[in-house]
Amino acid sequence: MKRLQTPLALIAIAALMLFTHLFTLGKFITSDEPLWATRSALFIQGLLTGNLSQTLQTGHPGVTTMWSGSAGLVLNYLFKYTNEAHFLTYIQNLPVDPLKVTPEIMHWVRIPTALMSLFYLGLMFLLTRSALGFKIALTGTMLLSLHPLFLAHSRVLHHDALASIFINLSLLILFIRLQPQFSTAQTHIGLQKSGHWRDWGLPLASGIAAGFAFLSKSTSYIMLPFVALMLLLQLIQVIRSNPSSPAKPALYWIFQAIQVGWVWIISAIVTFSLFLPALWVDPGAVFNQIFGWVGDSAAVESVSTTVSFQWTNNRVVNLGFLFYPINWLLRTTPLTLIGLGAFVWWRINAAQDTETTRIKWWSNWLLIWIALFSIFLTLGEKRDARYLLPIYFALSLLVAVGLVKFYELLKPKLRPAAVLGFGILLLAFSLLYHPYYLAYYNPLIGGPWLAPKLTKVGWGEGMEEAAYYLNKQANAEQLRVATSYAQNFSPYFLGSTVKHHHSVTSDYVLNYIRQIQNGYPYPEYWLYYKVREPAYKLQLYGVDYLWLHQESSLARVRNALVGDDLELMGYTLAQTLIEPGDAVDVTLIWRVLNEDMKDYPAKLSLIDESGEVWGESALSSVLDPAARSGVEGVYNLKISPNAPRFNGRFQVEVFDKDGLLLAKYPFGEIPVRVASLPASATELPPTVLGSEIALAGYEISPKEINPGDTVNIVLYWRSLEPADFDYTVFVHLISSDGTVYAQHDSQPANSQIPVTQWTAGEVIADPHTLTVAANAPPSEYQLRIGMYRWDTGERLPVENDVSGQNAIIVPGATIQ
Repeated sequence: MKRLQTPLALIAIAALMLFTHLFTLGKFITSDEPLWATRSALFIQGLLTGNLSQTLQTGHPGVTTMWSGSAGLVLNYLFKYTNEAHFLTYIQNLPVDPLKVTPEIMHWVRIPTALMSLFYLGLMFLLTRSALGFKIALTGTMLLSLHPLFLAHSRVLHHDALASIFINLSLLILFIRLQPQFSTAQTHIGLQKSGHWRDWGLPLASGIAAGFAFLSKSTSYIMLPFVALMLLLQLIQVIRSNPSSPAKPALYWIFQAIQVGWVWIISAIVTFSLFLPALWVDPGAVFNQIFGWVGDSAAVESVSTTVSFQWTNNRVVNLGFLFYPINWLLRTTPLTLIGLGAFVWWRINAAQDTETTRIKWWSNWLLIWIALFSIFLTLGEKRDARYLLPIYFALSLLVAVGLVKFYELLKPKLRPAAVLGFGILLLAFSLLYHPYYLAYYNPLIGGPWLAPKLTKVGWGEGMEEAAYYLNKQANAEQLRVATSYAQNFSPYFLGSTVKHHHSVTSDYVLNYIRQIQNGYPYPEYWLYYKVREPAYKLQLYGVDYLWLHQESSLARVRNALVGDDLELMGYTLAQTLIEPGDAVDVTLIWRVLNEDMKDYPAKLSLIDESGEVWGESALSSVLDPAARSGVEGVYNLKISPNAPRFNGRFQVEVFDKDGLLLAKYPFGEIPVRVASLPASATELPPTVLGSEIALAGYEISPKEINPGDTVNIVLYWRSLEPADFDYTVFVHLISSDGTVYAQHDSQPANSQIPVTQWTAGEVIADPHTLTVAANAPPSEYQLRIGMYRWDTGERLPVENDVSGQNAIIVPGATIQ
C-alpha cells in the first residue's frame, strides 16, 4: 500500500486542482488582466514578426505572464479558429485595447497559469516528501493548494502566482541541495561526494527556476541576498560543527558553496536571457526599463512614510510596518492559525532525534525566508496583500509540521476524527468561496467587517453581476454607465461606459469598493451617492462590493479653491440641456474644511462667452442644510426667456458673511437650446431618419393657396444623437398622384445650424418657402419631407417608410 501512497496523493492533488482551477475561469475579470492579455498578444506578435523589442512590455517584467498568456492564445486558436484564419492573422486581429478584451479570451489565457500551478503543487509534494516525510509533504501541499489567496491568484493571468511558483521551486530545490546529512551522532553539512548529481544538477534546476522568477516579478530579486546568506550561515555552521579542526571542512564547504553559487547564478542568467528575446536586440533599454521600475517601486526615500502608522481622512488607515502582518491575518484561515500554534508548541517540546533535527533545519530556513521577504516588502512604497504570496509555501509547510505532529500525539481512535476535521476546515474556507476566492477574509477575527476598514478590497470581482443586472433592463444596449472599472465591467455589459468624472449624462453610476477606498475621483463623490438608495447592490460574503445608482454622474471641477478651506469639487444636474425660460436645480459638490464656511452666501449664474449673464440663482448658503448629504449645495438657476442659442458656462460666486466677494469661478458647460415645440406647431408622432433625427412637427401657412402663390413651412426637427454628416433637407409639395408642384432644398435653419452642430434633445426650427407652380390643379396636396447627402444624393433612411422613397408624408395645403 505504501508504494501507492505517492501516486494516489498526486492523483488527489491533480483532481482537486483541476476542479478548483479550471471551472468558471471566465466568471469575472480582475483589474489588471485585460492589460496582461493585450500585452500577451503584442508579445507573441513580436515573436512571430521578429520585432523582439516588443517582448518587453513593462518593467515588472512580467515575461512569464506574457509567455503564459501567449500559450493560452495558442490554445484558443487551436481549439476554435484553425479553420478561420492563419495564426498570425488571428493574433493581429486580437484587441489591443484592454476595454475590448472578451471573457472568452480571458478564459483561454488563464488556462496555462492554472496548469502551471497544478504542475508546481505536484513538484512541491515530491520535493518535500523526501525531506520532511509523506504526511508533512501532503498536508503542506494541500494547505497551499486550497489557500484562498493562492487559489485566487493561480486562476488569473497575472505575475504574482507565477513569481511565487518559481521562487518556491527554486528555494525548495536549493534547500534539498544544501540540507545537511543528518544522523543521530552528528550533523554533516555539505559533504556530498564530489561529482554526485546533487552537486550540479540541483543548483542547475534551482537556478533555472530562479531565472524564471526573475522574469516574473522584481520582488524575486530578494532571492539573491537570501541565497548568499544561506551559504554564509552554512559555512558558519560547518565551522561550529568542527571546533577541533575547522579548516579542512570549511575549505571544502567553501569550494562546494562556490560551485553551488556559480551553477545557480549562471543558470539563472542564461534562463533570463533565453526567455526574454528583447534582451537579444536592445539590452540597454531592457535593463533601464526593468531597474527603473524597481527603483520607482522601492521608493527608498519614502521609507519613513511607509513604515509609520498613520490615521488619515481616507476610509483605509495607513498601517505602516503593520501592513503585511495585518493583511496576512485578514487573509489567513483558522486552520492555518491552529497549525501555527501547534508548530510553536512542537518547536518548544520536540525531542532531539534525527527527524526532528532535519525538520528544525528546514523550518529555520523557512522562517528566515518569511522574515527576510516580509521586511523587504515592508520597505517598499507599493503594497498589496498579494505581494506576500511567495511566503505562503513556507507557511503551509510550517503549519503542516504542527498539524502532523499534533496528529501523531493523538490516540489512534481519535485520528480519523482529526483527519475529518482537517478536511472540513480545509474545504470550508476555500471551496465555499468559489469562484470569488479573492473575497475571502478571516471570519475568526471578523474579517468581512474589519477588512474594508484596514485594507483595499476588491480587484474587479462582482462587476459582472452589475452588468448582468443592467442587461436585463429595457434598451440595455442604449444605456450608459459611469465607472472607473470599465475593463472589468464592459466585457459583460451590452451598453457603453464613461469615466466617473467625464460625463453628466450617464444613465447609471457604478461605484466599486476599491474605487471608494482610493477616494476616486474624489472622496466627496462617494459621500454624495452613499446616502442615496441604489438600484442594485452586491454583497459578497459579508462585504459590500458595489453600488449601482440610477442617476447622472457628477462632473469634475478642478482648481476651484476659495482660500484654503473651501473647494468646489463637482456638480450635477438632471438634464443635458437648458431651455430659455427654464428654472433648473443645479447641485454643487463642495469640500469644506472650515465648518464656518458652509454657511457662506453663494450664487450660481449662467454666462456666455463674453461673460453676459443669462440666468442666475438667488443667494443661498454654500451647503444646503436640507440636502441629503453633507457635501452638496442646491441652487435654483432661472434662465432668461430671451436667452439665445449658445453654449453656456456656469459661474459660482462665494461671499463672506459681510457680502464681500471671495471668489468667482466659471466651470462646466451646458447648451442652452429649445427642446419643445411651439403651441402653433402641428405635433407629429416622431418619425426617425437614420438613427440621429426625428421629425417632431411642422407648421404651414397659409393652408389655402392659389397656383403661383408662396407657402411658408417650418419643420421642427428633434436631434436624437450626434450626427456625423451635414444632411440637406428637401420639402416637396405633391399631388395625390405624386407629381411635384413645389419644392425647396437647403440645409436646416437656412444653413445656419448644420446637422452636425445639433445637440441631442434639441428641437430645430427649419423654415422653408415654396413657390407653387402656376399649372398646379386644384386639389388637396401633401408634403413629402426628408434628408439626403449632398455629395451622393443618397437619402437618409426613414423608419417605417410608407412612401417607398425614404420620405415622410404629412398633410399639406389646399390649392383652390
